[in-house]
Amino acid sequence: MKLLIVTLATIFTFVGFCESCSQPVGYESKSIAELTKLAPLVLHAKVVATDNRTIHRQEYKATLNVSHVYKGKLNETQIVVAGFADSAACRSEVFVGYERIFFLDVNPFRARNDDISSAVVTNSSEIFQGILEGLCCPYTPDCPREITCRGCTTAVTSIWFFIIMLGIAIKLLLG
Repeated sequence: MKLLIVTLATIFTFVGFCESCSQPVGYESKSIAELTKLAPLVLHAKVVATDNRTIHRQEYKATLNVSHVYKGKLNETQIVVAGFADSAACRSEVFVGYERIFFLDVNPFRARNDDISSAVVTNSSEIFQGILEGLCCPYTPDCPREITCRGCTTAVTSIWFFIIMLGIAIKLLLG
């Protein structure tokens, strides 16, 4: 009988620990622009190490090699960030080799979880547009004053430059 109780307790403890994260019905996730506005530090980096991750450890740290800072100031090219956890805990999970966009707090560096598993996202053109939207205050009336518009003028200028150069190339090719 004691063996049965111990076995059942072990099973229910393990099952309770491994339940997956799920969003409540009707829940709307925050946009990349919203996550960008909330995070003091937004950067593109590659995970080069994680500390000792075990099933009993709820939270772990990751070492990141930073390749680009979209928002905030950073003097280091390699930082150690706390606050990652198993995705079953509704937190962002990272692995060595991941190259992602990170939404972080500073002093100390910590993964922001403003939404379910929202501290880390895969890099894509849609994500980049969301970051630009979050940085560029003219596009949203509720943007905090301390965030300055960074990158929008460059992005718009680059697009127009590309269109003009494409037009010139087509004109030269067609005669």
